[in-house]
Amino acid sequence: MKSTAALAAFAGVILTLIASLPNTGCSPRPPRHGTSFLVLVETNQPTAPSEHEQALAEIRDVLQRRLEQTGVGRPFFQPTNEGQLRILLPPLREPAIASIRKLIERPGILEFRMVHPDSEELIKDNIILPGYEVLREQKPRSLPDGSKTFQQFLVSRTPASGMIGGKKLAMTGKFLKRALAMRDPVTSQPEIDFELDVDSTEIFRQITLEFSPKGNRFHQLAIVFDGVLYSAPRIMGEVPGGHGRITGNFTAEEAVELANILEHPLPATLRIIEVTPY
Repeated sequence: MKSTAALAAFAGVILTLIASLPNTGCSPRPPRHGTSFLVLVETNQPTAPSEHEQALAEIRDVLQRRLEQTGVGRPFFQPTNEGQLRILLPPLREPAIASIRKLIERPGILEFRMVHPDSEELIKDNIILPGYEVLREQKPRSLPDGSKTFQQFLVSRTPASGMIGGKKLAMTGKFLKRALAMRDPVTSQPEIDFELDVDSTEIFRQITLEFSPKGNRFHQLAIVFDGVLYSAPRIMGEVPGGHGRITGNFTAEEAVELANILEHPLPATLRIIEVTPY
């Protein structure tokens, strides 16, 4: 009799716990107060409602991964009736708000573009060829007198490309497999090591093979991230491994932030139109 009563009591406790689960916060809920970011999704052309909803879902996924890696807490997303996206986070102070704003708005587009073989001479003569633009390297170079200068390059406006399955594909970070903030083993300067997926590795191999040195003629491959030139290394031969690195004049914190953005690129351009406490 006692065991039967005990079992009944135990079952009652279990039923009570199960009934209370929906109210325990297991599902994502917005913080009771914090910082709100109202985001406008910018597109070049009108899209159907279903396509817009799909784009918002992809954006939420990317931003959730980006923001959770910062340690600020789990973001909560609220689509608005105007097709915008509101992001709710715990209370933030400056400069954290500025850092989060940059993290939300940066597209995370990595491109590998060819430098014109006569870049130095053309820039010296102030000649900008169609389809090219002048980009300044982020990392300064030391001159013999001890001063520093930023080198400029005449860079193609479009990424280099290769053939995969009979299709011409641009060499971008769209299919990036991994990005990680590291330190150079010699200089200890922060850098970003990256690894490409199978298709991008093959495109990279084709490009480096095509533009390998021929006699005394060398080519440079510009590494451009969100329109900013980080480095333009010489192509010294075919590179089949699909590994590379981005160097620049940035801090360890910036390297971590850039690696985070690089690994999680956005499918559309975002613009924050309002930041408010609530």
